[in-house]
Amino acid sequence: MDNEKNEFSKYLKKRSSRHHYIPQFLVSGFTNTDGLLYLYDKQKDEIFKKPRSPKSVFFEIDRNTVSLDSTTESSIIEDLLYKEIDDKTSKIIKLYQELELSQIDFKLEDSATLLFFMISLFWRIPKSDYAANDLINRSTITANGNNAEILKKDPTYRKMARAGFFKHHIAEIKNFGSKGTKWLNIHQNANDIFLIGDYPILFKNERKLFSEFNDTDILMAVSSNRIYSSTVEKLTDFNNRNSLRYNVCIISQSVNYVACRNLEVLKHSVYKKLLEKGMMIGFEKEVFNTK
Repeated sequence: MDNEKNEFSKYLKKRSSRHHYIPQFLVSGFTNTDGLLYLYDKQKDEIFKKPRSPKSVFFEIDRNTVSLDSTTESSIIEDLLYKEIDDKTSKIIKLYQELELSQIDFKLEDSATLLFFMISLFWRIPKSDYAANDLINRSTITANGNNAEILKKDPTYRKMARAGFFKHHIAEIKNFGSKGTKWLNIHQNANDIFLIGDYPILFKNERKLFSEFNDTDILMAVSSNRIYSSTVEKLTDFNNRNSLRYNVCIISQSVNYVACRNLEVLKHSVYKKLLEKGMMIGFEKEVFNTK
């Protein structure tokens, strides 16, 4: 028991500040032979000339740091909770990145792990900041001896509450169940064409409820030349046209950054995004149309 207390207590100390909302093991699938990738800053509308390492992208300083008291800060959310999630899910991501396509059999356990990863990732990224804040603001808190409204405004409470949203999300999916069978596939492109953004999951239709997260068609690139699909109708082909459309959508829905192994692909995707500006309504559906 003492050993367990000592093991847990070390996480109460601040151990990290660079908190990656997109795990480095996913980003690594988009690096070049030097282990680097090119970055587009969406806010500045600028493509950086020099490539970056996975460690230097998709993070915020102290994003998951909380104050335990007036003198003590802790990065326990990052160092314990998210580390545990990353350790569990990185294996399936690396499998989909590296295993021969003919050997991928989409076992139920692997598919469940990937869904778990996507849900936890959704509540970790900047794109869901507004949704998380809205949920906390509208929540009902039963707090014995505490003022609920004051508690809602506490930054530490808000970060801790948000870190647990993925559990509620998964419970909602289990309670309502799935509306049907999904076809799962990994599509491989001969070229390193896919990019990754700070919202790397593309949905065919907007989700209004937690329980609908897995009922719509989903695409997520797992590397620069592989993309995962989960669709109601079998998706057997994913050509260059759809790959570029996917990139345009990822750029459009990302908040701050988009990265790519290939500088020319990144430039072309950004250019195409500008051309499509103002015509993006329903564009996501076109990505899933391979006919």
